[in-house]
Amino acid sequence: MMNEKGPTGPDSGSEQEKSPEQIEATRRKYLEALAISLGANETTARMSAESLLRNAGYLASIDYSKDMNDLDPKDIQQIEALGSWLLTGSQQRDQLKFTVGAWALALLKEDPSSGYFKNLDQWVGMWTDGTGDKKFKEMVAEEE
Repeated sequence: MMNEKGPTGPDSGSEQEKSPEQIEATRRKYLEALAISLGANETTARMSAESLLRNAGYLASIDYSKDMNDLDPKDIQQIEALGSWLLTGSQQRDQLKFTVGAWALALLKEDPSSGYFKNLDQWVGMWTDGTGDKKFKEMVAEEE
């Protein structure tokens, strides 16, 4: 099942065979690729991803699992601020700040074998009318 943010339901797999360092590297790569493929400033995107990873515990309390209309206004504000910050330099910053903020939170928390990771290139392609998914795929492939 999908909602405006992506796949919902149980994770599609497990990352038990990967070390915590490998999982963090995967999260970093996807966060960076998400922001940069949407036109964010590359340096800021890399710094933002690093900061998000360092603060994942604090950010875990923000609910990203519901549609925007069902969230507490405080959560919406936090998600939008996070997405706006991650998209610094992007022309789509205002339009995608909530969506990207919610995805970033999912990338910090969800299993890297879940649809949040596996389907993100398709979402990037949709958000950019097919222009950003190539960059996203290139950046993610660098990890593998």
